[in-house]
Parts: sequence; C-alpha cells; structure tokens
Amino acid sequence: TFVDLSDYDGKVIGYWFLVEDIAGSSAKSRTEELSVDVSPPILNSFDYFVDGRNVVVILDVEEPNFESIAYIDNLNARPREKTLCTKLNGNICEKKVSFSDGNHDIDIIIKDEAGNSVVVTEQFFTDSNAPRILGTEPITGFASGLFEIEFKEANPEFLDFYYGIEGIDLRFKEVDIENDCLFNGNGEYICEVL
Repeated sequence: TFVDLSDYDGKVIGYWFLVEDIAGSSAKSRTEELSVDVSPPILNSFDYFVDGRNVVVILDVEEPNFESIAYIDNLNARPREKTLCTKLNGNICEKKVSFSDGNHDIDIIIKDEAGNSVVVTEQFFTDSNAPRILGTEPITGFASGLFEIEFKEANPEFLDFYYGIEGIDLRFKEVDIENDCLFNGNGEYICEVL
C-alpha cells in the first residue's frame, strides 16, 4: 500500500500491520521504525571551470541522507554513469574530471539514500590543443602594410595582429577570421592583414 508521508519528512516514524479474520482473531506485525525522506536533495549552486580538457566541477548540496553525485556524458559513444563524489566536505563536492576534446552534454545526478534524486544538465566544450603558428610573412626585407599568417587550430576564437615599435608606439588590429582567412580543411588557416 502507498501512503503520503510528506507530513513526516525528516522525522522517524513507526509502522506495523494488523490482520484480523472473520472470527475476530488478529495478528499484529512487529513495529518497525524508519526515517522518512521524501524530499530530493537541494542543489544550492553549481559551477564548473574548463581548463583545456580538464573540467573542475563544484556543487553545493544540502541533503542529510546524502548518497552520491554522478555524471553521464550524453555525447559519449557509450554513455555511462561515473561517480563524482560519495562524500561531501561541508556540503561541497569538488572534483576535477578529464574529458576528451570536443562538445559535452552532461547530466549530473545527485542522489540520497532514500532513492530521491535531482538532475542538472550542462553543455560545454573542451580543447587541450593550443593553436600552432606555422609561418608569418614578410620575414625579411621591407614591410608594405600587407602581412600574412598561417596557423593551425580546430577552434579559433580570435586573432590579434600587433605591430609598431614596442614600448613606444605599439598598435594592434583584430583580424576577422571569417572574412580575412582561408580555411584549407586540415585545421589550417591562411590570413591576410592589410
């Protein structure tokens, strides 16, 4: 049978069964005492920091009957649950996890011992490879105002060009990667700066 125990949440209750037959004879089960926990864990805050392929996850959780925190990367070829924390340090779970380079869509599952859980979903991108400059032009001779760079990067976010006399009159120009660069398909870009 199912009964609503929400009025007893966080308390200890006793329960027993009483069976009576048509003749009036009865039997009473042993009294059992149990803690009631019908509330899911409370997530106060969730932060994460991406550093290359490492992601530091920090969760602040309130749960008197804490069991564990796990995650599933839904974009993994074979998604499976992996443990983040089985103990909290002052309500905090902090863990550094290494991910492969690329997009990630993770579910973080916070569970208590009573079977209640809460799930939070987050998407992020990891990239452990630094950009590589393959060459610049001109190398020698005179500058006419036309400069070139060839670099390799799967996910370039911005390209800045610095020129002038360092410490006296140094200037910079933001290069429009989308319009000033050609992508050759192998992760390499060739850019012209005027």
